[in-house]
Amino acid sequence: MAWIAGLWLVNTALLIIIAVREVRRPAKALTWISVGLVLPIIGFVCYLFVTNPVQMRRDKLVSSHNNPIALPPACGDSAFVIARALQPLSVSGLRTSYVQILTNGMETYGKLLQSIQAAQKTIDLEYYIYRNDHIGKRITDVLIDRALSGVNIRFIRDGWGSRSFPKHAVRRMMEAGIECRTIFPLRFPWVLSNLTYRDHCKIVIVDGKEAFMGGINVGDEYTGMKPDVDFWRDTHMRLTGETADDVKAVFEAHWKMASPDMLHLTKKAKFLPESAQLSDDKAIHPFPSGKTERGYGWEWGSELGTMEGPHMGKASPSKDSHNVYIQIFEGNPGLPTPVIREMHFICLTQAT
Repeated sequence: MAWIAGLWLVNTALLIIIAVREVRRPAKALTWISVGLVLPIIGFVCYLFVTNPVQMRRDKLVSSHNNPIALPPACGDSAFVIARALQPLSVSGLRTSYVQILTNGMETYGKLLQSIQAAQKTIDLEYYIYRNDHIGKRITDVLIDRALSGVNIRFIRDGWGSRSFPKHAVRRMMEAGIECRTIFPLRFPWVLSNLTYRDHCKIVIVDGKEAFMGGINVGDEYTGMKPDVDFWRDTHMRLTGETADDVKAVFEAHWKMASPDMLHLTKKAKFLPESAQLSDDKAIHPFPSGKTERGYGWEWGSELGTMEGPHMGKASPSKDSHNVYIQIFEGNPGLPTPVIREMHFICLTQAT
């Protein structure tokens, strides 16, 4: 019976360790303590594998120009309280920028392709899901074209969300000069200790002056034209102005965390879109022939296929943009404060 008492003492000590480590997250602590009670010792081992991150950045993004709160009286007292409370949690405090709200995939991809084709210096992309389907190939082809034109491009994808993105597509991008990295790829040790820590950002920054962010990944399902999926409602934003600096700061932090893709590369080849390697019928329209359901194919091909880079305008507010006050927040498992949760809590409790 002595060994049972010893096992109980050891397991109790391990559960205390969980409670101390997760003191800021009581719900998470209770969950793992329950697992540890049901599965002594084994539960603690599972806890370490699932929740112990590989050395991650623990410093909060802070800008050198953290401006004081200066909202006009028309915004109301509640907005002032929220902005002031969120000031220390935000990347650079209160900002002003032009924002265009994009509420579907077709609109988002159209604006995104215009901006990418107009890029002159840099393009930074970060996605949870980046597929090698029709819209993915279209965006990849445009990125490769811009890279071969001298634009500096960096690309981050999540190891789980973009696990099906093929190596040959990554190789095409890298051979064109695009730097590619992966957040916690599905290989040792990340597959054990960081399986649940994923990068859900959908970020694109063009020339450091224009940023896209929101809920739309890169995939045919977001277009509303993919069979068996139907219309997909999601929200994205196009930001122009000083807020783009904050979005870029978030990207830079994640770029340092990501793992470089290690592939054997050949010398750069002249750009040839994958669609041009298909038959004449498929080269005209970026969708497979025969898939005409809900316009899946010709309609999308004709709408996005007319975009040409040279005549696209520089980053500037569109007629649908609004000049607003913005605070940007960044959160990851390495931060001691659950920034995103605190932000939602403050907004909910102060809403009038």
